[in-house]
Order: sequence, then C-alpha cells, then structure tokens
Amino acid sequence: APSTELATGTDEGAVATSRSIKSIYVYEAPVRLWHWVNALAITVLAVTGYFIGSPLPTQPGEASANFLMGYIRFAHFAAGYVFAIGLAARIYWAFVGNPHARELFTLPLFTAAYWKEVLTMLKWYGFIIPRPNRYVGHNPLARLMMFVGYFLLSLFMLATGFALYGEGLQAHARAAELRVGKVRAVAVG
Repeated sequence: APSTELATGTDEGAVATSRSIKSIYVYEAPVRLWHWVNALAITVLAVTGYFIGSPLPTQPGEASANFLMGYIRFAHFAAGYVFAIGLAARIYWAFVGNPHARELFTLPLFTAAYWKEVLTMLKWYGFIIPRPNRYVGHNPLARLMMFVGYFLLSLFMLATGFALYGEGLQAHARAAELRVGKVRAVAVG
C-alpha cells in the first residue's frame, strides 16, 4: 500500500521539524519548460481554432495574394504538433524525473487518505474550513483535476484533432469519393 505522504502530498513531519517555512525545489526544469511551451501551444490552438471556426470576412484583392486562412491553419497544425510532442516528452519525464513529475499521471484512487485530502480541499475551497493542509507539490484535488481536466481531455483533443487533420486521406475515404463520382457521372450522363 502506498504511504500516506505519497498518496496525499502532505509531509507534516518535515513541516514540524523545520525551523521556518522554506522553498522546496519540486518541479524540475523540464517540467517548467514543458509548462510554458504547453501554455503557448494551447493559446495558439485556442486563437487559431477560433478563427478556423469563425473565419475572417473575405479579403479584398486577388485570391492568390491572400493566404491568411492558410497561415492560420498552418499555425494551428504546428501548435497541435508542438502540443502532442510536448505531451509525449512530459510522459517520458514522468518516468525519469523526480516523484513530483509523476503527479500529473498517477492518482492513488484506491487510497482512503487520498480521498480524505480531496474532501479537505473541497471543504477549504467551499469556505467550510479555515485553512487547508500543507502539501509539497500539488494538492490532491489539483492532481485529480489535472489528470481528468488536463491529461484525459488532452488525449481526447489530440485524437480528435489529428483525426480531423487526416480526414479524407484514408484509402477507404478516397475509394468512396471515387464511387460517388462514378454515380454522379452516370446520373448526369
């Protein structure tokens, strides 16, 4: 069974024996770099996704001189690849980094102490208790939300995004398109 410290992120022994509150180096440089690259990729994906979903009005002039939507789509695709590669690198770092690097991907779901701390955080966020417990790294509720709200949703967005990116490139889709073309040719001719 995992220890309470690993399950909850609390380390009351370290807090009790420490003479003062001090900073602890929790997140290594690759995790910090991933965080900011990821934030930039998500921002680019959100902005370009908005413009892809609600395109700008028609640009004046010759169509060949205006490739704005092409550039927007390229930025979206490039940011999607950065997002995917960053997530793959982050998964790798979960294996080789310190224990806090694994917080995003591992949840002690079957540990009562973990759920007790999640409830404690819910009480604190609901202004029911005066102060939360002390945690090294993310609190248990934050870990849960990062896993569900970030990791699982990221996998879903990557799967659907790349599926849409490759739409129409599959052999069966091309064959269906050719069959429809033949039916149209027979119907018209």
